[in-house]
Amino acid sequence: HKKHIRIPTLGEFLKVDFLPFIENHFRTSKPKTADYYAYGVALLKACDFINAKLDGITSQHGGEFIARQSRLSPSTQNCGLRTLRRALNLAYEWGKLERPVKIRLAKGERQRERVISEAEFLAYREICRQPWQDVSTLLYGTGMRPGEAYKLRWEHVLLNGHSGMIQIADGKSKAARRLLPMVPEVYYT
Repeated sequence: HKKHIRIPTLGEFLKVDFLPFIENHFRTSKPKTADYYAYGVALLKACDFINAKLDGITSQHGGEFIARQSRLSPSTQNCGLRTLRRALNLAYEWGKLERPVKIRLAKGERQRERVISEAEFLAYREICRQPWQDVSTLLYGTGMRPGEAYKLRWEHVLLNGHSGMIQIADGKSKAARRLLPMVPEVYYT
């Protein structure tokens, strides 16, 4: 026979389980991630289904959230929806839900992407002191994120005598863990 477990409401789960987990896992190592999820929880606390049992939440609730939060930008709506998605996935992982719930994001979120021009890079590098000149060359020449450069270790640098690769071994997603080729300017810096 199946063991009966008490299913918490979304509000109870966010307060008792999710927020402490986020604080414990991200507050010191990734404070912006902790802030992001805390803001997402604040958005969810204002929703109509905050008192619904976890096992009663469906993708339809995500759609209702988007409709009721239409005054917010898609990026802000998606903060709440990503928080809901993460919370429900953790609830499933921790045995508080029998099956995962798919939560779709709001459409129209603007992705920020800005690539500096070579002239902007050269002007910036010109005013930098060492070692920041070399760091800026590394970032510009590989597309590496500043946090990735900070965590870089020699064992992640692969040289072959005339060029090389840099292994990014740590990242939030599988796509973030990757091999970056060294352009000559990076290799000879």
